[in-house]
Amino acid sequence: MSSKQSALLLCILLMFVPFASLPVAAAGPAAQVVITTPSTSISSDGVLQLDATIYDALNNVVEGEIMWSSTNGTVEAGGLFFPWSAGQVTLRAEHAGFNDTVVVTVEAGWGQSIEINTANSPQAKQPYQLQANLLDSHGNPRTGQGVVWSVDGEYVGQGQPLWTPPTLGLYEVVARFDQMEQQVTMEAIAGDPYEFIFEENLVIRSGFGVLLSPSLVDSFGQEMNDTLAGMKAWTAENGSITTEGFFFATAPGIWNISVRAGSVFGNETIRVIPADAAIVSIQIVPDQESYQSGEVYRLDAVRTDSSGYTSPVPVPIGNWSVGNGAVAQVGDEVHWTPGKVGSFTMEVVDSDVAASKEVTVNHGAAVSTQLVASLPRLSAGSQVALVHEATDAFGNVWQVNGTLNKTSNDQSTAEIFSSYATFTPKLTETIRFSATYFDNSTGVLHQCDYQEMVEPGRLAFILLPESGTEIPADSYLQFNPVFTDSYGNTISFVAVNWTIDGVDATLDLLMSNGKWYPTQVGEHEIRANADGVFAAVRINVVTGSENTLATDAGESMTIKVGVPSDLYVEIVDVHGNVAPAESVQLMESGFVSIEPSATGRGYWQIDGVTSGMYEIELQQGNASIVLPLSILPGDPVRVLTSVSNESLSQGEVTLLMVWAEDSQGNRVEVVPEQTSITCSSGKSSHVKSDTWEIELEEAGTDRSCTVAWSGLISQQFFDVESVLLGGALGSTNTAMSIGLVFLLMIFAVLIVLIRRGHSKEEEWDGYDDEFEYEDDEEDAATAPESNVSAETESKTPQPKVSTDAAPEIEDSLREELAVKATQIGVMQAAPGTNQGETGWYVDASTELQQWDVGSDGSWSRLQ
Repeated sequence: MSSKQSALLLCILLMFVPFASLPVAAAGPAAQVVITTPSTSISSDGVLQLDATIYDALNNVVEGEIMWSSTNGTVEAGGLFFPWSAGQVTLRAEHAGFNDTVVVTVEAGWGQSIEINTANSPQAKQPYQLQANLLDSHGNPRTGQGVVWSVDGEYVGQGQPLWTPPTLGLYEVVARFDQMEQQVTMEAIAGDPYEFIFEENLVIRSGFGVLLSPSLVDSFGQEMNDTLAGMKAWTAENGSITTEGFFFATAPGIWNISVRAGSVFGNETIRVIPADAAIVSIQIVPDQESYQSGEVYRLDAVRTDSSGYTSPVPVPIGNWSVGNGAVAQVGDEVHWTPGKVGSFTMEVVDSDVAASKEVTVNHGAAVSTQLVASLPRLSAGSQVALVHEATDAFGNVWQVNGTLNKTSNDQSTAEIFSSYATFTPKLTETIRFSATYFDNSTGVLHQCDYQEMVEPGRLAFILLPESGTEIPADSYLQFNPVFTDSYGNTISFVAVNWTIDGVDATLDLLMSNGKWYPTQVGEHEIRANADGVFAAVRINVVTGSENTLATDAGESMTIKVGVPSDLYVEIVDVHGNVAPAESVQLMESGFVSIEPSATGRGYWQIDGVTSGMYEIELQQGNASIVLPLSILPGDPVRVLTSVSNESLSQGEVTLLMVWAEDSQGNRVEVVPEQTSITCSSGKSSHVKSDTWEIELEEAGTDRSCTVAWSGLISQQFFDVESVLLGGALGSTNTAMSIGLVFLLMIFAVLIVLIRRGHSKEEEWDGYDDEFEYEDDEEDAATAPESNVSAETESKTPQPKVSTDAAPEIEDSLREELAVKATQIGVMQAAPGTNQGETGWYVDASTELQQWDVGSDGSWSRLQ
């Protein structure tokens, strides 16, 4: 801080020092009192703190005691104000004759109870405002804006709603606010006087008097005390009346009477009738010779008393008896409305005097027209009359002349007149007519229409399914008979009696909804009978769907290959009915074939292919049968042979197997007794069944055996090797074996002799002579044998050698002959050669060979 600033601050502080050291001046005497308050409005539930200050003449505060007072409520010495009643409260503070006042507004506090305003009574049928105050703890009222109102338990509003009492009487009015409730009973009273109301139908006899007591009512007709309107003033058109309202009648008639009280008036008429009834008569107004139904007429009972006064008098409606129509009390009058057409008598009783009158009633004006049919329902073939009728208000009906027209384009025949028409419907169709009628009395044009659907006529025909209809035995036939009348119209339902083959089946068909379930095949007669009408039809029942299959073969069947056999197969349905099976299939069989037979329906031709024992399965649809089948070989078409050994030698024997085959290649056993075998190699003999033993006596490459059986011939060619000694010792192996044995024996003898030679040399000479002698004999014996052998060899016939040239054969013919030779197993003769004779032959390999056939049946190949 600078030195200048410090000096300035010090000067300022020094200026305040004298004032602080000056003494306070003493206050003067009180000059005024001033009240201060934080608010000039307070709730009666609250408190208000007031302050009062005493000032001297210089407005210095002076100490002193304040005296408080208030126009309502209490003020404590400290100025605490407790309010009581709501409104303006003046508070006064006083000291030494000086005072000050303040006006505080005290408002009602929080409501502690409800007070319903009942100062005014509600008026019936006029709006009335419901009001209630909420009273605080000091009883100060506050308008209840949130009060909820209900009258007789029904909500009417909140706050200050308007409520209109519907009638006179007492009502329970309830006001609710929070948890507070107040209930009062209010009476709804009538409003301001409006008029006087007299009794209706005032009747008095002449010479008599009556006290009139009209009722005073408000504008809503609600009755009140008749004195509320003030003094009454009376006037009468005839007779006399007092100030109290007593009327004295003189002359019969209807007279006016009036009463007035201030601005309130009342008027009425009074009927004065004759005193005593001497004569009573009935008068109908207006008077006519006949009366129209539906019109209203007044009935008067005219009384004549002993003084000669005659006048209509009111008679209670119960004293009238009209016999027709209706009567009504209208005021003091009785009105009669005639009803039914005809003549009737009406009566009346007045003062025990009775009167009657005959009246005639005619129909009234037409209110509607209609076309009425003579029959309630239309059916084809029935004649119907259609009448044009009118109806009045009382239901009287009469026939009227108008214009009738047929508006439908139907097939019925119709004849139309002015008031009716006749027609005869034929077909089930809608028939329409229209008619018009002009009522001259009312000037009204009436129009009506007739429309009705024609129903079928009486049953004439029953149509059943066509005769000859076929149905399976395991199915059903739905009988939907068509019923028609004589015009061909269909009748929807007719109860029918059914017979099947003469047996009643009505119940069965009813329970099955018209379905017939046949069980037996054949023709059945169905008859239907209804309402005297009969119908019959013949239905053919055939076998149903196949359930199983059956054949005529029994438990098994035997056939022969190549010989077709007929098998009859039939289907069997669930009822055991049978029928020829015409769609049979053979399941998975290659050993037999099947096809339809020309024999007839159900016959199937079975042809065996492979012989043996089998089971075949035949199937049609879902049915099948397994049949054991034995297939025998067919007729033989060729004979086959086979040699047991591949290498044949002279002197041996071999086995020849012989069998045959049918056209399908099945083996056929030959009959040994009927089989002929000729072999160029030697003899043959039967061993067993298909086996023969052949002796190989002759060697050569062209040896053969010819087999003949059942008209078939087969040749077996084979080669026979030549052996030592011409086969006298058997085969070559046998001969060598024997020679070896001899050599061994000789070798053994030589060994023995050599061993003995050393011991007996002297004996060798004798033995040599003997041996030489024996050698000479052997040489001598051998020489003739050699000669014989040479002679025999020279005598053995030599094979023939042909010099003929081979014939020319076309390749196609050679192939054909080879195929045939293969099939039957026998070489086929070439052109120019007879089968079985010497000549040229073609074998299975298409080779052309020349053979010589000996007289003994032996075959020898030349080329």
